[in-house]
Amino acid sequence: MNEPKNEINHEIGVGEICILEPDSEFVAFEVENRLVAILYDHQKIDGTLTVIYLDKLTQLATDRDFIITKKESHSEFDFALWPDFSIRVKKDQLTRFPKLGSIDISMLRQVENLASLMQDQSFYNMKEKFQWKIGKYIPFYGDKVWLRRSQIMDSLNALAADIEVEATMSRFFELYSDKGSDGLVAYLEINSIADAKIVCEFANEYVRAALV
Repeated sequence: MNEPKNEINHEIGVGEICILEPDSEFVAFEVENRLVAILYDHQKIDGTLTVIYLDKLTQLATDRDFIITKKESHSEFDFALWPDFSIRVKKDQLTRFPKLGSIDISMLRQVENLASLMQDQSFYNMKEKFQWKIGKYIPFYGDKVWLRRSQIMDSLNALAADIEVEATMSRFFELYSDKGSDGLVAYLEINSIADAKIVCEFANEYVRAALV
């Protein structure tokens, strides 16, 4: 008997490699599944996780991408990590069965920080600071690699969770509806800047209460 998907999702951890699927609440047959790694877990805030895209075509990795070997990720293949391509998704969009491997979370966070500090710049001069290799392909505007990256970003955005205030609050209330309105804010755990940004999506009265 196949393991229920909800049980699989319940055990997903930060750094784990997963398959990202379309939201089951919407019909999106035209959007293909993507390979991602878990960057942040926001499940205790609104049931979402931040994921970062992984690409199998390592030969097309650019100087803003990192190549991770199968030995480093305990996976069956090498892949390229694209630090500029991250989104927030609902937990039931992620599947990790069969086990696909995992990535050192401290390295993931370093790469994310580097991408935020060096926007639109090559990482090549930083190659001695990371154990992972940096890609060598330099795309130019309008070439096929540039177009492919643009299309992948569009498809990732189509898989992302709705982050409008009403959607975020709806997920939040769904998580804590059985705890009573008096205890809603008390159950929040804010462990990162990424978590704090989600709280700022809440309605104003909840933002003030959560951050006091």
